[in-house]
Amino acid sequence: AITLNKKLHELGVQYKQGDIWLLYAKYQDKGYTQTYMHAIDAEKSKPHTKWTQQGRLFIYDLLKGEGIVPTIERDYEEVK
Repeated sequence: AITLNKKLHELGVQYKQGDIWLLYAKYQDKGYTQTYMHAIDAEKSKPHTKWTQQGRLFIYDLLKGEGIVPTIERDYEEVK
């Protein structure tokens, strides 16, 4: 997760504000993430962001365009 977040930051998709990663304006209205509040206790809560299926497909296509593909999709010879 740490490496992916850093890569998405390098690619101009997201930035970190405090403890949470937020999408740059260009991507905010695309439906790539959903943010909700996670209750820690009766007085505290923390925002939590999850990627939607549409967001996961966006990441897949973005990374594939950068030459980064899942191991399962690489040719056997390439993996060796």
